[in-house]
Amino acid sequence: MQIEANVQMDYAMYKKFFVFNMHKGRQFFNPLILSIVCGILTFWILVLYILMKDSTLLVFIVCLFFVQILNVWMIFVVPKLYYKSAAKLLNGKTYYVFKDEDFSVQLKNDTASGASRMQYSGIHKVYETKDTTYIYISNMQAYVLPKTSFTLGAPMNLRTLLQEKLGQKRYIVCYKE
Repeated sequence: MQIEANVQMDYAMYKKFFVFNMHKGRQFFNPLILSIVCGILTFWILVLYILMKDSTLLVFIVCLFFVQILNVWMIFVVPKLYYKSAAKLLNGKTYYVFKDEDFSVQLKNDTASGASRMQYSGIHKVYETKDTTYIYISNMQAYVLPKTSFTLGAPMNLRTLLQEKLGQKRYIVCYKE
């Protein structure tokens, strides 16, 4: 069975990948959760500082504030910088064709075009979220396939094919069905 998808990368899709790539499905590293936990800790340490007047608590407040600033930087600023630096390549159309023996990826845009064919054994890992499948070809590089981008076959067909080729250890579903 052949499965096909056409993807037009935009900033929203890239940002979603960037944030996902920071924690790869491990929810305790989720930037939103980290922000909430740091905010709560900062509030309670500030309350303790006001009650106890202990200056060592200021060090904790400054550290938590720094973590918050770094987290916001990583969520909002860095993805935009990365996207702008690679926008000419990312803005093209990418065509995916999955067959039983291998899959191919073809990129077409105004500044570049190229095609590659890959064996499934070359896939590092696959992560599936509710709306996107991330096919990692290395620890940091992935093909991004929104589930709405399939033109032949369905996301479930791709899951079945990749689980068969990769096994459960390398195909990770990051949500409960």
